[in-house]
Amino acid sequence: MVRISFYNTKEGVGKTTISSVLANLLVSREELKVGLVDTVKKGNCLSLLRDKHTAPVVKNYADFYRVDSWEDFLGQVEEEQYHCCLFDLSSTDDDKNLDFLLNSDYIFIVSDYESKEDFINDKALGKSFNLVKLNSSFRLKNVYYIFNKVDRDFDASELNVSYLEYPILEEGILKKNNGYIAPSIKNLNFL
Repeated sequence: MVRISFYNTKEGVGKTTISSVLANLLVSREELKVGLVDTVKKGNCLSLLRDKHTAPVVKNYADFYRVDSWEDFLGQVEEEQYHCCLFDLSSTDDDKNLDFLLNSDYIFIVSDYESKEDFINDKALGKSFNLVKLNSSFRLKNVYYIFNKVDRDFDASELNVSYLEYPILEEGILKKNNGYIAPSIKNLNFL
């Protein structure tokens, strides 16, 4: 089972929207079994999405969990039943986030690239997590960026970072056991 965290210390970059859209795309289009985990305090719009998805007429959505800690996640979620679990992390910098980040296979830093200074901070965050990869006692395999709220002609390759297309197309982290890679996910690069 693949664990993916969506993180940024800045609020309003689109972590919740992207993680919930990606989770439900993987379920409805790619027929994967997905757990969507909300670690943000009550009132998050992901909690509202959960209520909407519990209606009997709604089908093919990710299973939703609201947890307060890593231990709470381990107690609530039977990981072996999922192809992947997506963690929507709060923008606070606390130990709760650290537990999820250090127990993830992949971290997607959601960046809105509103200013060069914001992205410099996001890039530093990514470099910090890449240092964690060097320690083999952690599960982390790689760190990527998702650029949200950018122009369609935005070229992430000029920034010298790995972004969402790479793990989907090359590393295949969100593929089924039969090797099929979800092409529709590529569109999330420009949400």
